[in-house]
Amino acid sequence: MTRFLRETWELWYWAMFCPSKLQQRVNEWAPKATRDTDFIDILLVSINWRFFGQFVCLVSLFSVPLAAFLIASQASFDWVVLPVALLSAYGMAFFFLPIGLNIPLLFSFVYGSDPNAFSNNLNLAVENFATVLPPINAIAAGTGMGSVLLGMVSAGIYIQLKRGRLALARFIFVAGSTATVLIGSWVSTHSLFSVFLLGGSVACFLYLLRNEVNLDDEPGGVAGGVAGGVAYVVAVGVAVGVAVGVAVGVAVGVAVVVAVVVTSIGTLSLSVFLLIAALVAFSFSYARQRYLSLGLWVSFIALGAEHLGSSVLLALPVTLAFYYRLLPEYAIFAPISISPAVSFFSRIKPQALTSTNYARRLRRLPPFSSELLWFSLPGHEQLLAKVFQSNPALGLEALQAMQTSPMPGLLTTAQRALPLIVADYLSAFPDVSSFQQLIPETTAASPDNLLTVLLPSFYTAPDDTDGAAPLPTAELETILPRLRRIAQDTGAALQADNFALRERGLEKVLRDTAALMPQLPGLGLTAKAIQRWNPIIIRWQRILEYELAEQKKLSQGELLNPFQYGNPLKRNRAALFKGRRTFAENITRILLDRNRPTIVLHGPRRCGKTSFLYNLPHLLPTAWIPVFIDCQSKGTTTDEAAFWESLIRAIIRDGGSQGIRFPAKPSRADFLAAPYLTLEDWLEQALKILGDRRLLLTLDEFEKIGTAINAGRLTLDLFDELRSLIQHKDQLGFVFSGVQTLAELGPNWSSYFISVVPVEMLYLKPDEARELLTQPDPDFALRYAPGLIDEILQLTQCHPNLLQLIGAAIVTEANERHTDIATSAMLQAAIPRAFTLGTSSFINVWTEFTGDPNHPTEVKRGQILLKALAEGTQPPSTPDELTKAALRRMERYHVLRADSGNYEFDIPLIKRWVQERATVE
Repeated sequence: MTRFLRETWELWYWAMFCPSKLQQRVNEWAPKATRDTDFIDILLVSINWRFFGQFVCLVSLFSVPLAAFLIASQASFDWVVLPVALLSAYGMAFFFLPIGLNIPLLFSFVYGSDPNAFSNNLNLAVENFATVLPPINAIAAGTGMGSVLLGMVSAGIYIQLKRGRLALARFIFVAGSTATVLIGSWVSTHSLFSVFLLGGSVACFLYLLRNEVNLDDEPGGVAGGVAGGVAYVVAVGVAVGVAVGVAVGVAVGVAVVVAVVVTSIGTLSLSVFLLIAALVAFSFSYARQRYLSLGLWVSFIALGAEHLGSSVLLALPVTLAFYYRLLPEYAIFAPISISPAVSFFSRIKPQALTSTNYARRLRRLPPFSSELLWFSLPGHEQLLAKVFQSNPALGLEALQAMQTSPMPGLLTTAQRALPLIVADYLSAFPDVSSFQQLIPETTAASPDNLLTVLLPSFYTAPDDTDGAAPLPTAELETILPRLRRIAQDTGAALQADNFALRERGLEKVLRDTAALMPQLPGLGLTAKAIQRWNPIIIRWQRILEYELAEQKKLSQGELLNPFQYGNPLKRNRAALFKGRRTFAENITRILLDRNRPTIVLHGPRRCGKTSFLYNLPHLLPTAWIPVFIDCQSKGTTTDEAAFWESLIRAIIRDGGSQGIRFPAKPSRADFLAAPYLTLEDWLEQALKILGDRRLLLTLDEFEKIGTAINAGRLTLDLFDELRSLIQHKDQLGFVFSGVQTLAELGPNWSSYFISVVPVEMLYLKPDEARELLTQPDPDFALRYAPGLIDEILQLTQCHPNLLQLIGAAIVTEANERHTDIATSAMLQAAIPRAFTLGTSSFINVWTEFTGDPNHPTEVKRGQILLKALAEGTQPPSTPDELTKAALRRMERYHVLRADSGNYEFDIPLIKRWVQERATVE
């Protein structure tokens, strides 16, 4: 019994304050497979007796005042009002439970205010129905007006549904139902008959609000619902288990009593009239429709204007105050929420505002106590942020409930609180390792990172509009990407190979962090936001300064090691990218040829092709905008839609870095539906923006396109499109970069791409290699003994990756010996270290260039020949075909060179690696 009473109380409380919790109970007790359960389901269609019993209990409780008035009046005939009130409550609850629960109270207000008037009107209606009705011409006018309007609405809906315009039909339904409500409200003060029209209109309007009518599935039900409103609201509720004929008769009788009640509202005293307006507005707030309050107010104006005169206008503030819950909820909640945010309260009683007290206050506020907060509470966001500091679980529960709420007040509070919460979280970072929580790639290592829950869009990949998903507030959208760059640069600095390079990186990050603070006013942040983020920036500076000091303690004067091997040099390492100026000028001359040839940039791996493509913006004239497309990326060659989508994304990205704003990228769905049409439509718009500039599309590792075609992921249609773009788009140039030439890739490539110029990229020039060794960085302090640089150039033959390897190994060797002068002995000691650092590079030569990887026997023969040559044994003078093939490949990829009939290693360092590390399996 106790549980039943508790659940009964919860039913009323949730119906008045917490719609989602009420919906959760309804779904649980009368579940539907594909939709939420409606009130008509649980009270009639799939009746749940537990819920029904609680409803009856509440309605009976709210009927006690009416019963008391009936007892006091001693008018036996008036007792008909009580069952009518109960039946009306039941019928209305099908559509809108809160108003259904409160109908007995409405009857109590009307009957209790003037039982004699109610009794007289009811007796007149029963004894002589004709005397209550107005003259026949008024009846005809009211009926005609309603019939014409309903006919127009029904015809409009029918026509639009026949044409398939569901949205327009829905609009006509809304507009027509609303107009019918207003007209019916006015006519109801003059004609008892028009109350039926009013009831039907209100029923259909409520029906719309509760999404009972599905225009997609039941187009014929709209007009019928409008025309039969009274039968739908009252008769359906009364007719449970009763024969249809009896139900209609009872419904007519009930409708007469309801009509008397509705028309009597306008004749009540002003205080009771406003009380009824307040109760109705309070109940309808559950609908959470922003402008429904105005419709309610106009209806009350129509009901009370004749008897109350201009005083009826007071219904406006009353309706608004109770519909938007300014009374009583906002007036109660505001003092609870504002006190923690006001320093005055903290000075009077600081011990009262503990973390436990903050949590207790938050639980008393929406969304825990009410979900119908139309306006944000003062100080609510500060209270939520305070709770996050001590009880993140509770704070997160409140924040997520606010963010998913349809109520503008809760949404506003969540928006305002989020920057406060994030700022508090970032200000608590203890060291530089915490910075990594801002980087998506490192969040897997930090599962407790609260930011991933607070800001999921900050950690998602770019969406179909070719940009990161927007952050929840403009303030966070402005500041967080800048803090992320600081975190990324800090992580990159700490991953450097030696302490000196880490110092350099941290010093740059520290300068960037210090420069951020004076930039804040120019970023459009408010004074409060600047005041909020300045302490965080200052704290991050202190953390970086401490880390820099620690790195300096560890370095103890260690030399900077700027060399980078294995990975391509991107634009941020432009100082380390040496030479290739003449090479770039040659590329430019080819591009300017009137025949617009396609360039095929080929050469052995790790000779700097990808680094060259990355640094083209520094090397080419500004008339060319290089666009880098990585064909090695799995996402690029997944299918043809992905390929063209990746190409457009790259154009937007690299064009943006050159100050050109291209049109937004089409959606993934557009590419999947018609990849080629989508591409050409976008290019037609984009190329107009270029003016006299041109795009140079550089496809790195272009052989992967052929691999994808052979695997069936791409088709030869892609070749057709590429050829069409090359031939017909004058503002596009193409560079295919890879290990092989088109001729080596097979007939498909050669036949589709006719006008091509192969350009081989090999080693640096001696002066370029010398500059790389001596000036890899402006602060590089290592000096070389006389003749040592020439020894390194001879050992590496100016191969860029091998130069980087030897340079890095020598600097490491110098740091271990605590010297800044490199000697020949240090070079010899550095070579084994270079072999270890560059293992993947040497193994790549050993496995890929000794023979065709598709023919393992050829690879093995080449490895045997190479190992023998390293030991001083030349290949046989009359080689077989397998040996010839292996020698041709090694010569083609500059592993060997023929000299006076003998073969020699092209690079002595490769020879030494084969001697010391290579094994034939």
